[in-house]
Amino acid sequence: MTWQLRPVRVGKTVLPTSRLEGWLKHLPAGSNHGSSERLYLYTVQNITLSWLSKLANCEMDGFGLIWVCLLIIVLIQGLCYVAYHNQIPSWIRATYEWGKLLDADGASRNIMSSLLVPKRYFVHFYWIGTICTLFTLSMFLPSYKSQPDFLFARVIIKLKEVFGYLDSSYYYTIGTSSMVLSLCLLSLQTLRRLFECLFISKFSQTAKMHLGHYLLGMIFYILVNITVISDGTFLYSDDYSFELLDLLTVTNVFGTCMFCWASLHQYRCHNILAQLRSGDLSQNSYGIPTGDWFNYVVCPHYLAEIVIYFSIGLILGFNHQSWWLLLAFISTMLSLGAVQTSEWYHKKFSNYPKDRRAIIPYIL
Repeated sequence: MTWQLRPVRVGKTVLPTSRLEGWLKHLPAGSNHGSSERLYLYTVQNITLSWLSKLANCEMDGFGLIWVCLLIIVLIQGLCYVAYHNQIPSWIRATYEWGKLLDADGASRNIMSSLLVPKRYFVHFYWIGTICTLFTLSMFLPSYKSQPDFLFARVIIKLKEVFGYLDSSYYYTIGTSSMVLSLCLLSLQTLRRLFECLFISKFSQTAKMHLGHYLLGMIFYILVNITVISDGTFLYSDDYSFELLDLLTVTNVFGTCMFCWASLHQYRCHNILAQLRSGDLSQNSYGIPTGDWFNYVVCPHYLAEIVIYFSIGLILGFNHQSWWLLLAFISTMLSLGAVQTSEWYHKKFSNYPKDRRAIIPYIL
């Protein structure tokens, strides 16, 4: 395949794509690396890269570019896992393994011990996410108009000035009602996950994650809120008002119902995982989870996460380019983690159900 890329324009800056074009041309051809999951993931990656090359022909704001860069990083990690997992150094493998996957690779832990943090630090993500979401929502309170110097609002708008297109209404298509509803759902998601981390989840005392994962998670929950409002009409028109009836659209109602459905299943799955852990948490005790979506896939909590963010995308609309790039990043990252987890379970438990796919029932 010949890749035809044109420069990406970000504001008034033109980004060269010659290096990206050269890298894409030299990707290895797809082949079976020992499992259908790896082959499927490799195929998805090639399709995604093809889509990214087409996307590079279009203008995107800086937030879209950020998610593209993060997506490319995850794709590179996925290619390392699919094609060269057994050949690359263990300290590199540690950058895309966490929890029990990292526990299984003692070499990774020994070499990277200074760059590992407890997995229970996941709770920090949801503290940050909840605080940022509530701050962002406060911008749309009636009293905000009387507080034009509110620091958080000025930081967000300044970031948009740097990365986006504040000089054209063409790039601002998302209504205030959709953004407020999306932020409300995000706040419910982060609050629920915070509750689960504090009172339900049982993290092993020895479970670790790479410092890079930890920092990425913190940055993610800051960026996700800014991404929601990055295409908002209020940034161009300075109009924050909306009617409650504006929320009663087909996509809003359907998206909210899908969000609640996926959230319920994710909550159930996290409870099932917590119930498998009993006794001394200093020991890495694992079992085979069953029930709910675990009867179909290895990582149903990952699947639910993707559905949750997809439902918010429906509310924001298909014109919100940055959000769909965010979703592509989340889907690729969680799919990679699910494929790794699937292989781990099948190696550890000889009686693990053979018909369970990694993350998408009957497919992946």
